[in-house]
Amino acid sequence: MDPPPANDSDPNPEIRFDHWSDQVEQIETSISNGFSDHETIGMHTIPPYFLTIYSRIRVLLRGISAELAKDDSVKENVNALLDRAVDLLGRCYEYFQENSATLIGFESFYVKIWSHIDALSREPFVSFRREIQTHILRMTSLAADVAPGAAAAWHGDDIRNHNRFQRAFTEFMELGHGPSFQPRDDQDVRYLIVRSRRLVHEALLGLRLPLSLARIPDGLFNDNTRPTYVDFSCHSDEYLYGLGERPGVLSLKLKLGGQVTAEQDSRIEEARGIHPENGIKRPASPNQADPPAAKRARAEWGYTMTMDNVDADIEDCYSDAQYKGIYDRPLNRLVTPTATNRPDTLKAYRNDFLKRIRLYRIRYYDPDQPPVTQALREAILSRLEGGINSTRRSVQELSNREFSSIRLKEARIAAYSLKYLRALHMKLLLSSTPPVSGRALDEALFDRLEDWKIFERAWTEADERAIGLPRTSEATRQYLGRFVAEREANCRNWDRLQEQLESGPPDDPTTPERSEEPEEPEQPGEPGDPAAAGAEEPQNSHNYLASILKPSLPIRMVYTGEKIERRREERMRAAINLHALGPDLPNDGEAKEDEYRREDMIRSRSEVRYKEGGPAGFGDIPKTTVFDKLAYMIILTHWRCYIAKDFPV
Repeated sequence: MDPPPANDSDPNPEIRFDHWSDQVEQIETSISNGFSDHETIGMHTIPPYFLTIYSRIRVLLRGISAELAKDDSVKENVNALLDRAVDLLGRCYEYFQENSATLIGFESFYVKIWSHIDALSREPFVSFRREIQTHILRMTSLAADVAPGAAAAWHGDDIRNHNRFQRAFTEFMELGHGPSFQPRDDQDVRYLIVRSRRLVHEALLGLRLPLSLARIPDGLFNDNTRPTYVDFSCHSDEYLYGLGERPGVLSLKLKLGGQVTAEQDSRIEEARGIHPENGIKRPASPNQADPPAAKRARAEWGYTMTMDNVDADIEDCYSDAQYKGIYDRPLNRLVTPTATNRPDTLKAYRNDFLKRIRLYRIRYYDPDQPPVTQALREAILSRLEGGINSTRRSVQELSNREFSSIRLKEARIAAYSLKYLRALHMKLLLSSTPPVSGRALDEALFDRLEDWKIFERAWTEADERAIGLPRTSEATRQYLGRFVAEREANCRNWDRLQEQLESGPPDDPTTPERSEEPEEPEQPGEPGDPAAAGAEEPQNSHNYLASILKPSLPIRMVYTGEKIERRREERMRAAINLHALGPDLPNDGEAKEDEYRREDMIRSRSEVRYKEGGPAGFGDIPKTTVFDKLAYMIILTHWRCYIAKDFPV
């Protein structure tokens, strides 16, 4: 497209308006023609032309929005023109959605569209129209959906290299390394973490890898699930293969789309405590202390859930709808997770899922703000039970492979609703005061599995119908068959758990009789008790890290020593109170100073860790291949985030 003429800065407002109006009309014509006029401007294919048009819309919006700040006679017309320009974004989104396969096949389209979305999100005019913000969210979601799979970025045993990645890696190597890095304050630590994460984001984008891989792993702050490369030397087996539920570097390689050898895969399974030949969990070590008898019986019989598991069920539903920015399933927190469904199907149903979520948040309650009184909980529980029964009947009536694809889609959406409603029900049940009896909890857990089986069967019926169609290829049949097999295996396992819940725990003379009332929760240690430290591990690493970094990103140009400012304010308030009212309590000021000394001691320990630069032996981590370099960036970023938990802000 021709560059905009110089009259966009003409002092005459009418000439400027005509200029921007002509630009809008040109782009409208190009989009209406489906970008088929690309050859007239010397472009051989549509994808680069689409990117050019999309970039021009951003420039156009910037110019038109600037006109709104000028006091002239054409302001009303400018407002209408801005609405037309904003509408162009929506039309680009629709074209991208309908032709994503063609566009994403163009080399570097994925990287460039992300760059354009990022540039658009940084423009000052974004707040002028809500539609612009909505467009950015929709484009971000769509670009993530059509991102090439991680395996596509690999060539042989390494990732294809790109200049953008090399630039990110070079900057990362200069960031916070060695004893020269001395964090002066909280702001230095925040900047180090935020910049590290941003460079990992840039590296993944440069390598054409899904940006979802840049997320901080769930369980980073949990001793049982934290990746081993955060605190084990790179020379150890734990670093490579993991330990129990803690993944190692080879698991990271698999997550990034790489492959491991059969021997390495066997070592990973062995490190997880699984016999590779039969997939059975290894028995506990003989010298490992046995848990109390009552808890051992509960673990071997049936299943149970915590509030975090219920919240994970809700997040699981959110991930299918990509609601509240949740894209990934919290698999490590799910109890009896349902099978993973096809991404293209979830994408097609996403709007329907969102409508159900919003409806139920209004009709029943918002999971982020559950009812606080037991009377209200019981009232909502009663309504939820009626909704669950009605939805369950709908799913069972619609789940028949002989029905049309439209009715089977309705069955799947109803099954999704059933799953979400059951999660809402379990959340209220577990938050009841006083706690529900053991029998009532087992009945709810039994009903939950029944709803999970109905969910799986509804999705299987639609897949079975597709498998039975004559036009379905053999490859597609095998692909769908894997989903069906996984769901059937789930249902068989849940049948066994339901039998255990119905029959009760096995008779064992060494096991105390199961009480109808729930056990009293173990009380944490006293504040001074070392055992109490870390008793409450943060469940969601993303939220926990956000609480460390605060809501906004740090701005390096402005010095803000929050620790110093907070203490200065507290000391000034104490001095005013002392002058006006006299001392409240003996040694009151000394207690505050003791608190400051404890904070400084914790900070000093963290500062020493940051000066180390990384986990033990991080200097020996290989940096030969592209994967080695990317893994190095991810390892140090996760380590920096982990150390931040001891750096109170």
